[in-house]
Amino acid sequence: MGKGDPTKASTSAAAEHAIITPEIRARSDRVLSPTVTATTTALSVISSGLIGYYFFKNNADRVVKGVKSDVVISTLWAGIVIGISFIEAPTKFKAPTVPRSQVFDVGRHVFSALNRVELALSTTLFTLSYFTSSIPLPFVSGGILGLQTIWTMPTLIHRAGLLAEPQGREQELEETAKSGRITHAIHAALELAKVGILGWRIVKAMDKLN
Repeated sequence: MGKGDPTKASTSAAAEHAIITPEIRARSDRVLSPTVTATTTALSVISSGLIGYYFFKNNADRVVKGVKSDVVISTLWAGIVIGISFIEAPTKFKAPTVPRSQVFDVGRHVFSALNRVELALSTTLFTLSYFTSSIPLPFVSGGILGLQTIWTMPTLIHRAGLLAEPQGREQELEETAKSGRITHAIHAALELAKVGILGWRIVKAMDKLN
């Protein structure tokens, strides 16, 4: 087919703006609803805290095991953030066959799930800090995550929803364009700071084991 083939052009245009039916939208909104998010977050936080507490409370070697667990969890947390925020997120925009609307829709679900996992890992680290109190900055990474959870993440997820289904929402997209870019930059800076602090925790925990 030639360069100006109308069939190819129309197919490309249709792919760029994937059709989102009311049923799909409703299912997506249920997954990302505040009630579902709050419930799954609370369950993950409570279960992680209880597991950490009951695992260590009667253990004679709880300090050593706590430090070792701190290393594992901090490394896991940092690795997940690096893998998703700094590798997966930018890479998926380079896929030429995936419509950008779908990229944004997948992205908001991925980051919503990531946030819940991070909250669970953060709660477990808080529990471990009771047994490894000499490790510095026990709550800073959690504080950064809290800021992301109540501010930057909801804003970015909402904007991703607008970009996933822009039809009829052009005015809101235009009005939130500047604030969206600023929020995205702040979120990225917080991600870098969080990974840096987790790295610092890993180094200090390893020092305690030597």
